[in-house]
Amino acid sequence: MDELLSWIRSATFAVRWLALRFDSIESIDCAGAQMLMELAERMRNHGVTLVFTELTTELKSFLSDFGVLTTIGVDQVFPSVDAALATGNLPGPQRQRSNAGL
Repeated sequence: MDELLSWIRSATFAVRWLALRFDSIESIDCAGAQMLMELAERMRNHGVTLVFTELTTELKSFLSDFGVLTTIGVDQVFPSVDAALATGNLPGPQRQRSNAGL
């Protein structure tokens, strides 16, 4: 998580959203689910929307039961990155940004 947050802080553009693809992930344990919730909250605090794509049915069910999907917002879960982009609901560019606290 620290490496990802460091990348966001050092980006030369304002990161408004980040899509995590789960196409290669078969399972996540409770510690991983907790980390995803923490990541979502830290991103949200700094104006970055976290989006999940390509979740298996089983993984989606686990993350829902654990509360992760509620934390990121069930409307931020998509079958693919292309589907997320096609909604037109993801935040657009921002002129100013703050790196404090990431």
